[in-house]
Amino acid sequence: MLLLPYHPDYEEKIGCGVDYITIGHHPQFKESRCFFIVRKDGTVIDFSYWKCIKGFIRKRYPLFAESFLLRHFYRRTRARSETRT
Repeated sequence: MLLLPYHPDYEEKIGCGVDYITIGHHPQFKESRCFFIVRKDGTVIDFSYWKCIKGFIRKRYPLFAESFLLRHFYRRTRARSETRT
C-alpha cells in the first residue's frame, strides 16, 4: 500500500477508501492475473503496480527517471526481433 499513492489515477482507484488488496484474474484479459483494490463500499477495481513504481521513480528521482525507466522498464522489442531473425 506504500506505493499506491504514486499511481497516476490514485484518487480514482481508492474511491471511498481501501479495505484490502487482492490478486485475481482480469475480467478482460482472462489469462492475466492482476492486483485489485477492494474498496470499503465493496466495489472492486484493478490497478497496475508498475504504474505505481514508475510514479515513485518519477517523483523521487525526477532528473534521472526517464532515462532509468527507458533503460530498465520498457521492453526492447527491436533488440528481441533482431535476435530472432
